[in-house]
Amino acid sequence: MTETTVAAALMIDLLEQLERRGVPAAELCRRARVDPGFTSRPHERIPGSWAERLWQQAEAASGDPLLGLHTAENYRMGATSILGYVFLNCRTGSEAIERLTRFGVLLNDGLRVHLARDSATTTIRLEAVPGIDNFLLRSGRHVIETMAAGIVLTLRRLVDRPTVPSEVWFRHRVAGPVEEYHRIFGTLVRFGQPEDRLAFRNEQVDLAIPAADPSLLALFEGHARVRLDELERLGGTSQRVVRLLAARLMGAVPPVGAIAAELAMSGRQLQRVLKDEGTSYQLLLDEARRDLALARLRIPGTTATEVALLLGYSEAGAFTRAFRRWTGGTPGAYAASATSRA
Repeated sequence: MTETTVAAALMIDLLEQLERRGVPAAELCRRARVDPGFTSRPHERIPGSWAERLWQQAEAASGDPLLGLHTAENYRMGATSILGYVFLNCRTGSEAIERLTRFGVLLNDGLRVHLARDSATTTIRLEAVPGIDNFLLRSGRHVIETMAAGIVLTLRRLVDRPTVPSEVWFRHRVAGPVEEYHRIFGTLVRFGQPEDRLAFRNEQVDLAIPAADPSLLALFEGHARVRLDELERLGGTSQRVVRLLAARLMGAVPPVGAIAAELAMSGRQLQRVLKDEGTSYQLLLDEARRDLALARLRIPGTTATEVALLLGYSEAGAFTRAFRRWTGGTPGAYAASATSRA
């Protein structure tokens, strides 16, 4: 299964912050079973499983259950690499948020940032990508809190104003003093919600960024697009197809031509490329369905019928037979086991 990757610069920044708190980076890497050599290569990427273990060991070593929030509070803009320069040169805070939705995968390709806007409110939703080996689906609290706090704090830096969200939602339970969440976000934070999201009044995110330079924005955006293209190429066509399928499986199976069009290919061309990679569209569809099914059934209260409909099966029996082929058991038994382990 495809594993997510994370920008090494983000984890280097975390290790540097912990060093300043008296936690040696080399020892933390040893405990996390991670090669410390990555700390000298900030422009590379590391596996999501490395990031997961580093966060776990960092919390244990620091004794800080709200390490994600505090990391966001003290991060260097350089830790976001090229994106930091893109943000600095956008005209407004809302433009910077829009760039985050476009280029955020450069930081963590297992996390998507979605933006919605109406006449009064700008809403930002954070989503852990299903259908791949994504540590955010297992233990993503620190990353989600870091990203949410990072958005708020970065907006404050960019517009040089005390930007305060009107709403902060987290899916997870509260993990530390509520007063700390309020101190950082400046507003009431709700836990155990249906999704991870922030909302702002439009006038707050539409404030001008004093340092903006349109010519520099064009330059840095060009670099960001090149890195995004490189990331997609490194992922391989098969992995890109699985990710697209995971995002498009919403009650119907996307035809091969639709997925091919998103990759700027014809259906026949895509089939040939997949054959060269030793797979097929049907095999990748089966993989995407399996991974989505496992992720969805880990959510308490989800039924096999709901998952069957989501994955485009005509009836629950066909989904149950496929699930037996994938796991050797039934969807109901898997869901019950996942709930008991939660």
